[in-house]
Amino acid sequence: MSTRLAVRLPNWVGDVVMALPALRALSDAGFTCHCVGRRWASELLAGCPWSVSDAGRGVRSGAHALRAT
Repeated sequence: MSTRLAVRLPNWVGDVVMALPALRALSDAGFTCHCVGRRWASELLAGCPWSVSDAGRGVRSGAHALRAT
């Protein structure tokens, strides 16, 4: 059984791209990653095996998205 992990993605496209090796390493280590980030992140990571939720705006909506994972 794999462990579920909520990952808050960075806010900038280049930073999300640079985070891909870390996400891949987490997946290879047996974690099931659920990413939370900006609205465009789901399109950017569409070809990747991780689900992506919109963090919305502000701390409360981001916390709500994390709780929903």
